[in-house]
Amino acid sequence: MRLRADFAPALAGHDLADLDRASSSAFAIDPDFVLAYTNDAWDRFAGDNGGDQSRWTIGDGLLEAISGPTHAFFEASYRAVLVGGSPWSFVYECSSPERFREFRLTAYPLPRGRGILVVNACVMERGHARDAATDDVSAYVDGDGIIHQCSHCRCVRHQRHVERWDWVPSLLAAKLPISHGLCGPCLNHHYASDVGGS
Repeated sequence: MRLRADFAPALAGHDLADLDRASSSAFAIDPDFVLAYTNDAWDRFAGDNGGDQSRWTIGDGLLEAISGPTHAFFEASYRAVLVGGSPWSFVYECSSPERFREFRLTAYPLPRGRGILVVNACVMERGHARDAATDDVSAYVDGDGIIHQCSHCRCVRHQRHVERWDWVPSLLAAKLPISHGLCGPCLNHHYASDVGGS
């Protein structure tokens, strides 16, 4: 567990020992959206999925970790939790190359507007039902060596057919630079009324 000392009173009433033993990744942000608490599952998830545990840690701005079109969506949603004082929940995909996974993010307002406690619980895990693309991996890498990945489903945009986003599991594990966006189906289904749509 990592906890900013001055933030401990904001989490009074929450059993941090239970949160630390949980398999669900949990973190808390202060009213400025700065990370103030992470549980052990936060680091485990990053390590298990090739993430850099030291990249986003206590004192870092959470919104700086969210790029592309989902930035405005999450900022508005977290702000609504702070202002309205009601929990917010959102189901998102975070698949690995081998497994299809969906998580439920639940954001709980902390008393007196002191911040938000966020818990990410896996709600579904199974083998992939979608077929992997058969094109050569180079068809998904742009001229600058960057792959363009959907922030939601993790499909990758084809460089010659830019409206086409394919499932390319080998690119999830590749150490190539990534630019995040949203494929058409995810934009229309999950974010249309919240991110640059309607």
